[in-house]
Amino acid sequence: MIKTGYEGSLKDKTVILGVCASISIYRTLDVIRDLRREGANVIVGMTEEAQEMIDPRLFEWASGNTVVTDITGNVEHVELFLHKENERMLLVCPATYNAVGKMANGIADDVVSLFFSFALGNNNPIVVCPVMHEAMMSNKINSNNLSSLESAGVIIMPPLLEDEKAKISQSGKIIDFVKLSFFRTVLNGARTFIIGGRGDEPIDPVRVITNRGTGLTGSYLSRYAFIFGSSRVVYAGNSDYEMPDYVDFHEAHTLHDYFDSVRKILDHEKFDIVINSASLPDFSVSKPIKVKLDSNSDWKIELKKEQKLNQLIREKHKGKFVTFKLEGSEMPRDANKLLMSQRSDCIVYNSYSNKHDPYGRVQNHYFLIDAKGMNDFGNITKEEMARKLFIYLKENTFGEKN
Repeated sequence: MIKTGYEGSLKDKTVILGVCASISIYRTLDVIRDLRREGANVIVGMTEEAQEMIDPRLFEWASGNTVVTDITGNVEHVELFLHKENERMLLVCPATYNAVGKMANGIADDVVSLFFSFALGNNNPIVVCPVMHEAMMSNKINSNNLSSLESAGVIIMPPLLEDEKAKISQSGKIIDFVKLSFFRTVLNGARTFIIGGRGDEPIDPVRVITNRGTGLTGSYLSRYAFIFGSSRVVYAGNSDYEMPDYVDFHEAHTLHDYFDSVRKILDHEKFDIVINSASLPDFSVSKPIKVKLDSNSDWKIELKKEQKLNQLIREKHKGKFVTFKLEGSEMPRDANKLLMSQRSDCIVYNSYSNKHDPYGRVQNHYFLIDAKGMNDFGNITKEEMARKLFIYLKENTFGEKN
């Protein structure tokens, strides 16, 4: 998962973490650390069995809050969740086979199951991370229990399946699911297709014309499409960063790859939003050489102008279409002309005033251009830009303010 800093996107949110007895229990300390780095307040509740596996003082140290180890006359399972709507959520991690069975069948006889019983009725967001042997995970009773939880509105986080076990996923992915529980109404099920990465055009079998694009923008766009509630996220292209497995990834490198992938995807699926953040060559080699060029000789290479991918997308996609434009000037000279040339509904514009690093910087000055004019996003990180873009799309596509 991408880790280039923390945006504090869980500021003013509280995560109630229910911890059950599993060998994976030690992993939850990392989860708490990353939740707090994102600005969340974390309060931990533990079952008796979990307390026997790891000292609650470790969770108190990690969270900065007193750990709930028993339900007292203070009715902690009620008081912890009685706050403003969408301000507090329950994360059950790890959730054992026994815990899943209790939650799905209305049994509330320990700290975590009592937390769940009230949170569900109080409409708090809930994420459950099941952890157990793979055979237990897939048996019919557990499958029915998980389906029952999902039908009640609980988000079930798919475990990492390896070594015949269903294990806790990476901490970064868990954080994404926590964010999803809070923010999924932003896109509210919209289907999103993202094109990202850099294009490579062959000169010979080992050399290419390319650029310094890294795919970081596309990676953040994919994450936030998911976090904000897209029912489907498809990505075509490449990235130097690991793509989360909740994204349907279609690898593409050459212009032919991109055109082929985009055409096939748009021929078979309809999307509410298409975003083209890819940095593709405007030219290709007229006659790519079939053998490796002799490095002891001089060579002349002839380039030919290539068709724009935006044209193909606009022909096949009738929904909202967003493009990206990287230029040398700080601000676009003619925003209306640029918008028409891109064949899109809006453009995310940024410059490469830093001539030595036009692509790889985490932070840039972004403008959003649409038919109404130009919106200055400011000098922000790529992650914050992705967040702002999807909020803009909510307000201007689905007609509902965030």
